[in-house]
Amino acid sequence: MRLVLLVALATLVAGCVQVPGAVTEADLPVDDLLFFLAADHDHLDPLQHAAALGLAQLAHDPLDLDGTGPRTFGEIDIVGDIAVVAVLQPTGGFVSVDISDPAAPKPLAFYQAGATYAGDVKLSPDGRYAFVGANGLYAQDRILENPLLAPTASRSAGVHVVDMSDPAMPRFRSFYPLPNTGVHMLDVHVIGGDTYVFSVYGGLRSPLPVGLPLPVPGLGSAVDIARLESAPDGTPRLLPAGQYASRAHDITVYDDETLGATMLCACGTRGMAIVDVKDPANPVELGLWEGHDGLYVHTAMPALVEGKRVVVAVPETFSAEFQQPLWVIDASEPGAMATLGTWRLPGPDLPYDAGYRFSTHNINILDNKVYLAHFHAGVWVLDISTTEKLAEPKAIAYFLAGHEVELGPSLGIPAVPLVWEAIPAKGFVFVSDIGAGLFVLDAAFDVPDGLPYGTRGLV
Repeated sequence: MRLVLLVALATLVAGCVQVPGAVTEADLPVDDLLFFLAADHDHLDPLQHAAALGLAQLAHDPLDLDGTGPRTFGEIDIVGDIAVVAVLQPTGGFVSVDISDPAAPKPLAFYQAGATYAGDVKLSPDGRYAFVGANGLYAQDRILENPLLAPTASRSAGVHVVDMSDPAMPRFRSFYPLPNTGVHMLDVHVIGGDTYVFSVYGGLRSPLPVGLPLPVPGLGSAVDIARLESAPDGTPRLLPAGQYASRAHDITVYDDETLGATMLCACGTRGMAIVDVKDPANPVELGLWEGHDGLYVHTAMPALVEGKRVVVAVPETFSAEFQQPLWVIDASEPGAMATLGTWRLPGPDLPYDAGYRFSTHNINILDNKVYLAHFHAGVWVLDISTTEKLAEPKAIAYFLAGHEVELGPSLGIPAVPLVWEAIPAKGFVFVSDIGAGLFVLDAAFDVPDGLPYGTRGLV
């Protein structure tokens, strides 16, 4: 597609990053890459964090439509020419973005979900609706800071159903409440012709909204499954369809070639579960991978490599002495899963010396390339296209944006950049930085022009 000759943007200040001065497509294997993010420099100085190999910045937008100051950003979803980027804080919601020209993304509107933290937003496959995961963990703090937000508190723990017929004017249509803090993340999938929203919810919140059930003792989180229907007056609404008690953190719902509708559950310290959701009312756990050595499994995504069902999973770790691995899992037999390989950042081992600074985060897979958001270590692309590379994933690209950020230590993590999500779509890579907004990257390798359904799962 778009071959680029990339000049590495390394700014060798305080020895933060050392990379080759220039690369071509033939040079992209980076087995010997020396990647240094030393602990003795200023992690809040963007000039010390500018480096690229195999990826180049095509566009950037801070997503500040109204000039009211900095926000923090979470997950991305894309359907057609519209992207939605979750807004975490100070008031949760999402920004809709016209990406018909990826070189010039155009923010259209900010949908404000209320006194809430909103880490995730997903679009229906036809792009008609957006589903916003509202997490009320921060609701009371926001109301104390701004009493005008108090009327929105009743919609700060659950799922907002938003009409996206006009992406420049997102309209609230209905609210689906969930107990405790509400929704951490969600996914959307069509099963048997019906649209279902899968929401990870849980945790404790005080005060608990009136009318919601008390939390189940010992339940850290669960997956709620709701069906999208039209009320008698035509209003789109979600109705309960099923539950999966899981200790989930993130989930991915996709159509497996042999299993049908399937959910991958990154279940924290429990491991990674494969769940049959062909009947959403009766989810059936088919197998549990427990090769995570007690680490906290954050995200899992599927791939099909040389006919083998594969799951790639990553941890999220608040503190640790050494780097934790990305895992490649043989899931050919869900009841007998096994680890095939692992990957860590090349170069010297980096401790988690401040929160999640050097933790992995979200992943997406397209064309058997893993697009890894690695918080302060930026965006990494790994090749898992052969049996050999499943055992030893090969890094073929990375990108760190040395971009000024007004917010400073985003979400209490003292570092810039701080990448939440990297999604391949429309022939490019779309990246959300918690403090800096939306980046669009061009690649020195082929990124398929086709857009994966909901940017999730097998293509």
